[in-house]
Amino acid sequence: LSFPNSGTSYTMKLIETATGHHVASNYGDHNLHKVTKLSEPFFDNEKVFNDMRQRGSIGPFIADAGGKKMTRTDSGYVITKTHCGGYCFKCAPKKYTLTDSEFILKCASGGWVYKDDFKSVEPITAKTVYDPKIIQRSVHLIRSPYDNMVSRYHLEHNHMERFDRQKDLAKYDRERAGFRKFCKDLNKQYDKEEQEFALAAKKNGNDKLKKALDIVKDVPCYEDLFKYINWHDHAFTATAKLKMPTLILHYNDYETDFDGTLETLLEFLEQPLASDFTKEFIEGKSYEEEFFTEDERKAVKKATKILASDELWKELSRYFS
Repeated sequence: LSFPNSGTSYTMKLIETATGHHVASNYGDHNLHKVTKLSEPFFDNEKVFNDMRQRGSIGPFIADAGGKKMTRTDSGYVITKTHCGGYCFKCAPKKYTLTDSEFILKCASGGWVYKDDFKSVEPITAKTVYDPKIIQRSVHLIRSPYDNMVSRYHLEHNHMERFDRQKDLAKYDRERAGFRKFCKDLNKQYDKEEQEFALAAKKNGNDKLKKALDIVKDVPCYEDLFKYINWHDHAFTATAKLKMPTLILHYNDYETDFDGTLETLLEFLEQPLASDFTKEFIEGKSYEEEFFTEDERKAVKKATKILASDELWKELSRYFS
């Protein structure tokens, strides 16, 4: 499970190419078969799949991240992409704030594209959900909050280009200036709702959010930091409630110890390394010092220390040393 833009695509492709086996995704509607243009359920046993459909429990689906011919594994565990919930990019706190139960259900939710010959010959797109209890273990992926925030902006910029949003492209470039201008506008758009939400929490006896907001109110895209912290704390709670063995994986571990990180990941998934695997990791760019001022970085550290659980702070403290 991963907060968006924290290294998910690279990790999925790495496992696929390192093992020669398919990986999976909750989002079958984003991973269509190249020929049929339909979602391909990971469970290829027709009886098993039909039983799941009768229970209204569909998923996960094959995610062909690597682009070469793969096979389904018959042993170990299948890494499956899910962003759970509460990660919307441009939204108010009432939309990204979830209960623990809502978060867990989102972790087993997604979408698919299928054909129902009894109703329509045209493909149907629908939401899906499966029983979270079929999840046996978890890989919790974490990336630097600075890099994660900027990468989320870059994804938004990709959408501007893809959908030819010329007005936005004229206002926001892909570099530091565009990021900071976009975030300034985003902060302005949602600041009132963030303030009201923090004040309401304070009246109910929780003043942490208000304290943190007062510290980071001038930090670019500060509300995305709140989502990031909230999401990761939910992830820790979810895996604890499900009593699930969990591997914490930091994206920058690929850079500092690629071989050891891959070995640990494959051992956790109980998957062997393919004999023809050739490693490749292209070091990503760090945006911390280029996109954020020193005062902003100090503010991010203080706010994160206030809001994060002890368990999460233990993992994030490496990014504030």
